[in-house]
Amino acid sequence: MFPFGFGLSYFKYMLEPDFSQCHTTTTCTIGVDVSCPGGECYQGIASEVLQVYVGFEAEVEESERPVKELQAFLKVWAPGRYHIEVDADEQEIHDRGFFEWNMATRSWISPCKLHPKGAFVVHLGTSVRDILGTTRLLC
Repeated sequence: MFPFGFGLSYFKYMLEPDFSQCHTTTTCTIGVDVSCPGGECYQGIASEVLQVYVGFEAEVEESERPVKELQAFLKVWAPGRYHIEVDADEQEIHDRGFFEWNMATRSWISPCKLHPKGAFVVHLGTSVRDILGTTRLLC
């Protein structure tokens, strides 16, 4: 259906994540500096998909909780400074980066309510296996 390599780029941008604006689960904006190795760019041809994964570490591990989930992504086509925001709006269905569905209450809740000594782990990478940086947000 799609030609070989569809959506892939054979060029690798240099990526530097900045978690300095990711303080809490209500304000988590990750900055990413995208540059070209050796100064040679293929602007508009080469692309990269920046991906943010969020996991939760509880004091007691739960088997049904995934280690990390994709919460945000951004495709970039040129060098520069980009920002990816992981929202925590309980009311908006697409902004539930720090919430999970609770079967007992049948509602979206923060895992921090059940595990106040837990922590969110926010990862930035180009895939689930290629993580470039991580930060922890305590409950």
